[in-house]
Amino acid sequence: MDGEAVIWHYGRIDFGAVQACAASSLDRARALAARPYTERRARLVQALADVGPPLQPVLATADRDTALQWYETLQPQGVEGIVAKPGSSPYPFGGRTVWRKIRHADTLNTKVVGTVGPRRRPRRPALLPDTESRPRLSAPLDTALAARLGALLADAPTTGEHPTESGETYTALATDLVVEVLAGTGRHGTLNVVRAS
Repeated sequence: MDGEAVIWHYGRIDFGAVQACAASSLDRARALAARPYTERRARLVQALADVGPPLQPVLATADRDTALQWYETLQPQGVEGIVAKPGSSPYPFGGRTVWRKIRHADTLNTKVVGTVGPRRRPRRPALLPDTESRPRLSAPLDTALAARLGALLADAPTTGEHPTESGETYTALATDLVVEVLAGTGRHGTLNVVRAS
């Protein structure tokens, strides 16, 4: 199956509330990932046929004009954008994706180089944007995102304590973890983490 769990919260989709959840075992996820998207989607639609809202398949279309209309009209409900993917594509389980995210607010991938606060629930990650030579701290994380980031960093080795450009200190970590940061919040603005893979 293919889809994304979301929570409808105060009239908007709240992705952060479910970001730390995982539903499949590793072996089952790998087996399902090998099937093409069109097959996974058909299974999802069939499984949810008699359920109805609040559980329902996400909108999907092969028609470009319909996708553009959704992109333009669904943002007020909390829809971040659209995802374009080939119908024959397997799920990118643990690998690179050919899917393309088209967001209303573009994001940048930024490396996590450390954290402030407890490792399992960091308050702020130290990030190293491609355009900068010194790490900077992000804005404070919400509870769900902090839990997700903490789980991903739980086993990362500590490499010391280091100051940031602002003079604050973070615990440096040896990790290849990359997070999505809102574009336009770089050098002179706040780094806002929106998603941890």
